Amino acid sequence: MKILKQTISLILVVCLLMGTVTTLFGCKKKAKIDNETTRLVLATTELDGVFNPFYSSSATDGTIVGMTQIGMLSSDKDGKVAYGVNEACVVLDYQAEYILDNGDVVNDEELEKLGDAAVVSYTRYRFVLKNDLKFSDGSPLTMKDVLFNLYVYLDPAYYGSSTIYSTEIVGLQEYRTQTTNKNEQEDFNEEFEALAGDRIDRLYETLKEIENENKKNNSGKSLTEDELLYALTEKMKEYSTIDTKYSTLIDDFKLMKTKFYDELKQHYNNSRGGAQDISFTDKKGQKVTLTTDTESFLYTIGMISWDKDLGAFDYSFGEKSKNWTEQQAIDYVFDGVYPNKAYEILLYWNTGMDLLEYFSFLEKEKYFNNLKEKIENISGIRYANRTEAVTVNGTTYDVPTLDNNGAVTNNTNEVLEITIEKVDPKAIWNFAFTVAPMYYYSTPEVYAGFDYQTNFGVQFGSIEFQDNVIKNADKIGVPVGAGPYKATTRSGDSSNVTAGTFKADNVVYFERNVHFLFDVK
Repeated sequence: MKILKQTISLILVVCLLMGTVTTLFGCKKKAKIDNETTRLVLATTELDGVFNPFYSSSATDGTIVGMTQIGMLSSDKDGKVAYGVNEACVVLDYQAEYILDNGDVVNDEELEKLGDAAVVSYTRYRFVLKNDLKFSDGSPLTMKDVLFNLYVYLDPAYYGSSTIYSTEIVGLQEYRTQTTNKNEQEDFNEEFEALAGDRIDRLYETLKEIENENKKNNSGKSLTEDELLYALTEKMKEYSTIDTKYSTLIDDFKLMKTKFYDELKQHYNNSRGGAQDISFTDKKGQKVTLTTDTESFLYTIGMISWDKDLGAFDYSFGEKSKNWTEQQAIDYVFDGVYPNKAYEILLYWNTGMDLLEYFSFLEKEKYFNNLKEKIENISGIRYANRTEAVTVNGTTYDVPTLDNNGAVTNNTNEVLEITIEKVDPKAIWNFAFTVAPMYYYSTPEVYAGFDYQTNFGVQFGSIEFQDNVIKNADKIGVPVGAGPYKATTRSGDSSNVTAGTFKADNVVYFERNVHFLFDVK
């Protein structure tokens, strides 16, 4: 397995040299680089800095995260599912079986022979996990970590880019909605979106009322942030005596401010390098384009437009804006809306939709917390050989004996079982997710009682857990996994690396993960 490890490292370096990520070292023939000891320093075009396997969304950030992670499955040269001891993945062996409506269990070949005569009720996947896989700190990757990752992705408060929850896993909808009633499951989200919409309406109407009163009593003079907060506080006190739902006004307003600023930063990041693509033809028939990232940003949000009659760009802030820095551009747009026209944020910006989603999660969390009886797990996801032996592709796997860290100590392997409704050929790729360490992305207080039945290291339905634990600022900035590389600092200190020392001036630092696929079985 050591040969495989070195080969993968070399292939990865070559891919990086050919792709968007480039090495800072020149390729000097006379300088021989030892792949085992020479640290590879990488730079990318632009990075958002969200290096979190659960919440990374940009392609560049995803590339950085991927270097530190290992997936459940891999793929071969033909794009088919790959696994086994010679593949860089978690799964040692894998089997799909089909449970027919008459109770018979058949494999792929048998199902094909039956043809249209077969009615499949369920597809059952079994994944045999490799032993002795380790994360970059040397701790074992086990069934606990696999289940933790699944339950993060399938939690009703998860709002990242993964869509594993779209797979019809048996028992998933019951778990996510906490009801077995099919009709209630279908309408579940609509109820909370309506409550969230009401919450946004209360904030908007109050801000609009303050603005109207200011026009009437103060000749429309702009309010400062302190003045607006004071007016909002007084309104909250007044209205809360009639309806306690108004008690969240100040918190909601502050959250709106934060999310709006974040939206502007995201707009700027998305606009980088796009100026030359914004082109028009002037009255002389000549092509006219924008030239700077700031112009691209301002055009994207409507602060620069093309005047067809004049045959030129129209700058809302004047042509001086083309020379603004990123910070100047974002601040100008922000100050133009906040605080005096803060209500416009809810009407014309994506922040309103972000708040709708966020408030919907908060309303769900209230509902979940008030339930007397709860559906504690997803019935279609099982630790298959936890209490009895199971057979996969003719090999029987006995009940594992585990040490204090959850690593297998007897001659067997842990087996994950996932059952889905009917047949879905694409479902298997949803189960190729990367396995991030529970010890890093959860907290000891939450996973202390991990029991494979009701505690999976995730605080159920909690948007606070998603935001403050999984998306903790330190964890977003420093990815950790069992992949070929681990995050480090410029000086090579991987034990004390922080978001600020891992990425500096758009440069990230890695060192080889010495535990990557070493002596697995």
